[in-house]
Amino acid sequence: MKAAVLNNFKSDLEIKEIDIPKITDDEVLIKVTYAAVNPLDNLIKDGALNIITPYKLPLILGNELVGVITSIGKNVKKFKVGDRVYAMCEKAFAEYVAINHKYIAKVPEYLKDDEAACVPLASLTFLQAIKIMNAKNENSIFISGASGSFGNLALPLAKEFKIYASGNANFKQKALELGVCEYFTKSDDYTKIKVDFVIDCIGGNETFKQFKILNKGGKLVSLKGMPDIKFAKSLKLSKLKQILFYFAGLKLNNAAKKVGCEYHFMFVNKNGEELKQISSMLDNIKYRPSVGEIFSLNDINQALKSVKNNNKIGKVLIRL
Repeated sequence: MKAAVLNNFKSDLEIKEIDIPKITDDEVLIKVTYAAVNPLDNLIKDGALNIITPYKLPLILGNELVGVITSIGKNVKKFKVGDRVYAMCEKAFAEYVAINHKYIAKVPEYLKDDEAACVPLASLTFLQAIKIMNAKNENSIFISGASGSFGNLALPLAKEFKIYASGNANFKQKALELGVCEYFTKSDDYTKIKVDFVIDCIGGNETFKQFKILNKGGKLVSLKGMPDIKFAKSLKLSKLKQILFYFAGLKLNNAAKKVGCEYHFMFVNKNGEELKQISSMLDNIKYRPSVGEIFSLNDINQALKSVKNNNKIGKVLIRL
């Protein structure tokens, strides 16, 4: 099979012919139809996440896919050959992927394969952020940078909450159609609002700015801020890394304490049961994610650059 392999950090991926993976008793083999390209892939490619999760090279890149099961291990009972499934998983930029059955879920029937490939990573991120916040349906949430692939899934899934959002001007109309109470572009000042929770998709100085809009007792969950001691302990990292992350997140935790709130850094985890829950939610609302540019596997490096430029609406995909 063909796969996109990272041989050296910060270098282009190489398309290689390698053996189709053999599955264990708890795995399924998926013939991939589409893989999604995410900012996460560029972070891994550039070595930016090695302090959190050291990646060993060579590495097949890719973290999100849809495809059809072609074989199953003897312990797999809830899936069968021919099932159309999607997953957040490693090594997605390949024609076949072996994955533990506990990380996959069946695709809602109404979704096309390209649409389904847009779902796992962003929707799992949203669901896990909501669990960290322990948000209830009467709560208000501000999502910064909502015009990206995360917001494209988070906004339709967040209809039970009172949602405020910021992002590119060309996404404003769609955001309002998805039920956002108020949408802020770069020229707008969102600090006049007050909310219970924030999902920060921007990071940097913007994270500190967002503490100003939190009600007392609120939580800010950041996808782009600095990891902190709570995050290090949750991953059971070494004592040295816990100390490093304590200081890395100190300013953010202090800023949160000043306004009587909490700061949380999150790194999404693969989870088939949660993805099954998302499939049910999508089936109820029949939402179709926005598909952006579609590349072949041979053009994977161009696709990664397109995601890094971040100048278009819709998920960048690889068709296999």
